[in-house]
Amino acid sequence: MTTNVKELLISLIEEAVESRPKTDWDSGVFGAIKQLEIDSRGTLGETFIAVSLKELGHAVSHNRDKDVTKKHWDIRVDDEVNLEVKTATLDRKGKFQHESLTPTRHYQGLVLVDIVPNDVYVTFAAHNDLPWRKPNDIFTISSKKMHIRQDGRYKWDLNLKDVISKNRKINSLADIEKGYQEMLSSLT
Repeated sequence: MTTNVKELLISLIEEAVESRPKTDWDSGVFGAIKQLEIDSRGTLGETFIAVSLKELGHAVSHNRDKDVTKKHWDIRVDDEVNLEVKTATLDRKGKFQHESLTPTRHYQGLVLVDIVPNDVYVTFAAHNDLPWRKPNDIFTISSKKMHIRQDGRYKWDLNLKDVISKNRKINSLADIEKGYQEMLSSLT
């Protein structure tokens, strides 16, 4: 019997980790993302979109301010289009949970970065096409409404079928450019 609490707890943690049921994330290409805290996943998604758009030849500014009262967008593209980026990984219930969507922030487009163990799906949507307090009859990612919270922010849960059915899987930077251009065309 050990009397060292740290050793005891460490051995119990190691045993629990070894005996837990394995998931697709354990062997997935993007499995390490699950080791990041939620905010770090969000920053990773923003950086992924910013770097992708830069690689495609766009001028990109990435607003890394953590104070949401000062931060009205995450990425500015070509000094004219502000984007809000929300990143989610597939949860145990098969959903992507996009939190803290705010209709009053100053962005023209929303980018959803949805990550599963071996694929990434990216959806670009014009701010005005989003289902703020109405059924989603304009933007056709899904027929789901956003949930409004008491603080006025929205939550939008999508399932894997929602993003797969709209062919949002990213295989190359050309797919990012295509999604971005489609969103731009709905801004004009």
